[in-house]
Amino acid sequence: MNNTVWKCIRAAHKWIALVIAVPVIFVLITGIILQVRKPVDFIQPNLHYGVAKDQPTASLDTLLRSVMQAPEMGVKGWQDVKMFDLRPKAGTVKIRTHSHMEAQLDSKTGEILNVQQRWNDIVTLMHEGSTWGLRTSVFLISGLFMAVLSITGCFLIYRTLKAKLSMRRRRAGQMDMESVSKSKTFKNAFSFTNFCRKYHFYLAIPVVLPWLVVSFSGLLLQVRYEVPWVMPERIQGISTTPTLEFVTALDKVKKIKGLEINDWREISRVYVYPNQGNISVRTKNRWQVQFDAETGELLDLSVRRTDLLEDIHEGKWQGANLWYFLPAHILSIFVWLFGVFLWIKTQWPTRKPVRS
Repeated sequence: MNNTVWKCIRAAHKWIALVIAVPVIFVLITGIILQVRKPVDFIQPNLHYGVAKDQPTASLDTLLRSVMQAPEMGVKGWQDVKMFDLRPKAGTVKIRTHSHMEAQLDSKTGEILNVQQRWNDIVTLMHEGSTWGLRTSVFLISGLFMAVLSITGCFLIYRTLKAKLSMRRRRAGQMDMESVSKSKTFKNAFSFTNFCRKYHFYLAIPVVLPWLVVSFSGLLLQVRYEVPWVMPERIQGISTTPTLEFVTALDKVKKIKGLEINDWREISRVYVYPNQGNISVRTKNRWQVQFDAETGELLDLSVRRTDLLEDIHEGKWQGANLWYFLPAHILSIFVWLFGVFLWIKTQWPTRKPVRS
């Protein structure tokens, strides 16, 4: 690439970073909170296990009556329930309300195991911009720019590393051992600008890969409600009073040709959406089967790619979300702040007083 192209890449990198600074810093901070939601019980309630796994025999009415006994949940009927979330392997049903309260119940006995506020749902809505209705406008556009920023950052890192290597080779050829030893003893006065420039570059190296992963997977997740390929559209049922029991839903899934489902061990989760009359069964091989919550009619059968994209977005492989992605997101904030400072310095340089 010639110098003109590199200048355009550098200019695009600086201006894009400045324009999306506020939403991206906000996304980074809320993303850091979501990264630690599993270890921090206050953000997301820890999963409590029932007395038996893969035996969800408690009826929906039994679970509803049980959660109505918890006054902090504020549930008086089906209209107050946002969803049921069955975890067969854990023997637990999570019942969530529209105010983001959560009760965990034993899926066999119906006993309440835990009641707690679910702050991670609130943070998630803020993280994606849904809280202010900015998900498909400001936050989606910022995500697009973030992807471009990551790509231009890769180019700039490559060019800078190449230039540094070339400079070191030239110096090694020009300097003798005596001059090298003298140069090591010479120390420049500390400069905050040079400090920012140096660490903006070096900290960007370990964070550029997670930025690429997060930005591109985040773009797909931002449009999941508009793109059925990412997440199948939830189909409305005929009633807001679900009567299709978990066991019956499993029997219906078993009969669907091609899925090859035999028991609860092959089911990841079952979601019941009372207000939409929908029961969604998710298999471990990423299929989603939707039934009418009253009649049991098959509404939709689709591949659900959202969960895979969320795992990629958070770096959920070998615990990378905590030992790599979380530190990278924290470092990203410093990279951004250093970059903004350097941009300000280039726009409004400090003039030294002229001595007479």
